[in-house]
Amino acid sequence: MPGTIRCGKISASCCAPSRPCSRKKTSNSASQALLLTSSGMRIVSLLWMGLSLLLSARPAAAQAVLPAGQWQTTLLEEPDRTLPLLLAAALRHAPELAAMQAEKALAQTDLRLARRALLGSVQLSGGYGYGNVANMTVADPNLPKAYSTTASNRYAAALNLNLPLDKLLNYHQLVQRQQLQVQQVEQMTLARQLSVRQRVIDQYQEVVLAHRLRQLRQQALVSAQLNHQLGEKQFRSGELVLGEMSQLADRLATAQADFATAENRLTTGLLQLEELVGERLPELLATP
Repeated sequence: MPGTIRCGKISASCCAPSRPCSRKKTSNSASQALLLTSSGMRIVSLLWMGLSLLLSARPAAAQAVLPAGQWQTTLLEEPDRTLPLLLAAALRHAPELAAMQAEKALAQTDLRLARRALLGSVQLSGGYGYGNVANMTVADPNLPKAYSTTASNRYAAALNLNLPLDKLLNYHQLVQRQQLQVQQVEQMTLARQLSVRQRVIDQYQEVVLAHRLRQLRQQALVSAQLNHQLGEKQFRSGELVLGEMSQLADRLATAQADFATAENRLTTGLLQLEELVGERLPELLATP
């Protein structure tokens, strides 16, 4: 009996440690599962936040560079209304078109002078005299000159026509030449207007493209920032090595540089478009 009691005690003492060990293993696995679940929830929340930022990147890009107002929406999303206003303003303020207008006026003046070229061969002269000698000449110098006993006013007028044959024969050709010069200036003016329109259209398309590229660069920047944040958490927990973390940092720096370049390109395009049309875009597009 005592031996059995001792054996029972021994068996009880031997079996007792086995139960706490199984409970400890169960609690450790549960805590690890809880940690994995919490980290997974954090990753899902970060991914959801990044997705929301990506979805909201497009309207935010249009409001970051451009000032508040409706003119930027009209500029970027309504080309049927924007382009006629831009073209009309550019044609009004183009210096080359103003120079062509002056050249056209000069050609028209030359045309009027060519039509009056024959008048240069006609001479009108006049004279005035006072005394008792007649204001006239005689063909024969032996004849006595005409005298008058009383002093009086005497007037003389003459009309001379000296018309060279080359001017007479080439008159119509000279006039036609000046007319052709006027037509040439008009055609050159139309060509300059076409060149101005093409430059405005090209610059407008450049602004639209720069705006779209800026949106894409902003989305890439948000994605790179999100990946960098996730990489930092994984690097701190030991799940990510140093080389992979360096690659994420390089991608973030590249995305930031690309976004700054796209933003600068958009700003430069807007300034060049304003210089081309000769007016500020908010004031121009605010007109009804």
